[in-house]
Amino acid sequence: MTPPTGAEDAVPSLASITEWGGDLATVLANLDELRGALAASDKRVQRKAAEVLGALAGASAEIRAAIGAALAADDRASRWGAAFAEACSGAPSPAAGLVWVESLGSADRDLRWAAHDLIVRHAAAVGSEPIARLCAAAGDGSHAERRKMALYCLRDLDPSPALGRDAVMAALDAEEIEVRLAALAALAQLAPDGAGERVAAYLDDPEPRMRRAAAAALGKLGELSPAILDALRRAENSTDSGLARAASRALRAVAASD
Repeated sequence: MTPPTGAEDAVPSLASITEWGGDLATVLANLDELRGALAASDKRVQRKAAEVLGALAGASAEIRAAIGAALAADDRASRWGAAFAEACSGAPSPAAGLVWVESLGSADRDLRWAAHDLIVRHAAAVGSEPIARLCAAAGDGSHAERRKMALYCLRDLDPSPALGRDAVMAALDAEEIEVRLAALAALAQLAPDGAGERVAAYLDDPEPRMRRAAAAALGKLGELSPAILDALRRAENSTDSGLARAASRALRAVAASD
């Protein structure tokens, strides 16, 4: 993500932004520069500008308007910086939530996980539309990275949204193993009816990571049907030592929950 053409030239230094922070009059006097810094390529500058603006957003309609304008900008860097500023303000909007969902598909791993953390932390504040978009992303097979990250968000949200369950179940059949692993992790949290039988089938998956993840998920689901218990006992005797350990742990977890 790059800032608009020419914007970087006007971006203040990290030291200047730090010096301005906390003083409303100084921030207002440098508002244009701070808004530009929301799109800075230097993440430290971008983050500090967001923190300074977010901290004073509640005290100034002018600052809130500047953040809102950046949130609606064409470039992704401005939108991300503004959405982070809203998180810092303590009152993120649905528009900020939508930017976080969008950012789950970023090429930048750090940004993807930052978006995940913001969604999990502020889900209640941003309302239903970003969560509905998140569930849609979890079911969208056209963007594997965003789909994987959306599934991990569903895993970590409390309470987990029920409307994500169908997307999670569908993701078990995704082409990409990282998506399938994320789906197993989310499934253990959402625990839809009948999930155990579906998960148990992956104890025989060709991919070792899927087999082990399936055993771990069954331990969390805690379903006690004879078929599931038999499948876990067979897995406990597998020549795949990782699967055997995961199945043994799952059996102990199921027994403890009985």
